[in-house]
Amino acid sequence: MFADSPEPMWIFDLETLAFLEVNQAAVVHYGYSVEEFLSMTIKDIRPMEDIAILLKSVEPTNRTYNQLGEFRHIKKNGEIIDVRITWHSVIFRGRKARHVLVGDITTRKLAEEALKESEEKYRLIVENIGEGFGFVNAKEQFLLANKAAEMIFGVGPGCLVNMNLNQFVSKEQSEIVQKETSIRTNGIQSVYELDIIRPNGQIRTIGVTAVPQKDKEGNFLGTYGIFLDITERKLAETALLESEKLFRSVLESVSLVGVMLDRNGRITLCNDFLLGLTGWTREEVMHQNWFDRFVPEKIRTTLELFQSSIQKDEITEHYENEIITRTGDLRLIAWNNIILHDHLGAVSGIASIGEDITERKRMEAEVKYKNEELQKLNASKDKFFSIIAHDLKSPFNSILGFSQILEEQMKEKDYTAIEKYSKIINDSSLRAMNLLANLMEWSRSQTGRMEFKLEFCDMAVLIQEVILLLNASALQKSITIDQNLPLTIRLFADKAMMSTVIRNLVSNAIKFTIPGGRITISMEQTQMEHIFIVQDTGVGISKSGMEKLFRIEESFSTPGTQKEKGTGLGLILCKDFVEMHGGKIWVESEPGIGSVFKFSVPV
Repeated sequence: MFADSPEPMWIFDLETLAFLEVNQAAVVHYGYSVEEFLSMTIKDIRPMEDIAILLKSVEPTNRTYNQLGEFRHIKKNGEIIDVRITWHSVIFRGRKARHVLVGDITTRKLAEEALKESEEKYRLIVENIGEGFGFVNAKEQFLLANKAAEMIFGVGPGCLVNMNLNQFVSKEQSEIVQKETSIRTNGIQSVYELDIIRPNGQIRTIGVTAVPQKDKEGNFLGTYGIFLDITERKLAETALLESEKLFRSVLESVSLVGVMLDRNGRITLCNDFLLGLTGWTREEVMHQNWFDRFVPEKIRTTLELFQSSIQKDEITEHYENEIITRTGDLRLIAWNNIILHDHLGAVSGIASIGEDITERKRMEAEVKYKNEELQKLNASKDKFFSIIAHDLKSPFNSILGFSQILEEQMKEKDYTAIEKYSKIINDSSLRAMNLLANLMEWSRSQTGRMEFKLEFCDMAVLIQEVILLLNASALQKSITIDQNLPLTIRLFADKAMMSTVIRNLVSNAIKFTIPGGRITISMEQTQMEHIFIVQDTGVGISKSGMEKLFRIEESFSTPGTQKEKGTGLGLILCKDFVEMHGGKIWVESEPGIGSVFKFSVPV
């Protein structure tokens, strides 16, 4: 048995401690040969610090059998191993000796050390974590509790162990404990909230995560619990809910856009005014991304502004931007914004109240535009009246000057050139009268005192009447007036205004056509409008002159081919009357060849 044992064995002398016999298992396990073992003592395989323990273990004893504790041995390679020794006192070869059986427990010792380290590590973790940790048995009695748990329950060090959880709760809360315990008895983990009463009477709200513990047979042993004091969080949540409730009531009572967004831009609250303004239902917008639903693609810079505000915890309190409605219309909103924080102070989103200023901005723009136009118009009219005053002054100077000459000649009975002077006075008077008549007619059109009376009229007849009226002037200059018109031109227009336009254009054509020339009146019709054309073979107009023709501030007028003088108002009247009908007037001309005046009137 000694020789064939798989465990190391030896026999050593009690007096000299020398090895007397070793088996093959010892040779293999320790690395020494038989000869080496027999030349050594027990001391040679023990660390120096363990020699005292060795000597004590070989002291004489009356026991013939002894199982010692655990020792350390040294292998030949220097490795120190943990062993368990079992020995017998024997007489071997006439000597007092001991027979030793060696069991190597190094692996077990390492495992035990690792376990101790692990247990110590987790014990330190449990003791030092901020959350309360404990174990209660099936009767809710604490068998284990860390410092954080003692602080949460308001008891001193070591006091929570052996106390019962029901000592800290009211009757109502005790029912919650029983209910949760019943759930865990079935092996189900639970998470719940509990109001506890500390020994000093203070009430705290704790969050409990309870994990059931069972033995191998499935019997319920108790519960591992993690406890969090959530009193401040609950108070903050309650305050936040009250604040949100107040915010909601305010939002629904004002005619303003109201919306709240979370950190990702999703809508968490919107009021009825926003829904009514944009045409969406609450179900269609809640929890949708605000920027995808309401912000036009062209102003997605507001998304970058939002993201920057969330990251930096800073926001632009006031700004304006457009939102898009369900039908695609844009509404301009003036926003007032604040950043929202959760109970821990972290940014949770943004709340915004906005005023729809679309109409106000439109009206402001319209007023601004009208003011600018009015300023331009007033400036133009001031210049125009200055020109008119100058044009009126000239004929009256002629009238006064030549009438004074006539008066002096009549006194002196000198009748030479009386006919000439009288004609000048007559021409000047006619010119002044025409200018005043045109001025009065233009003034009436500008102040709204001229009646704009639309009716169906025949423009072919109207043009014929104008030709008959001006034919005498044309004959004096041997000018031919041709017509290239349909027999009937049915037009829905103000007859008097159309007559004035045709009369002015034909009169101007006669005035600037050289004797023997030709004037042609024609018409083109499209699906949308009638275009009337007055073309002459006159002197034509320069480019710079054409740019001044229809501008009130220029009052452009030049003498005719026979020094005829105009009023400078005729074409301005034509432009106003044509535009009142929704049409337009323009000229095409080349000096020395002639001019073509055209104006359109919608069908």
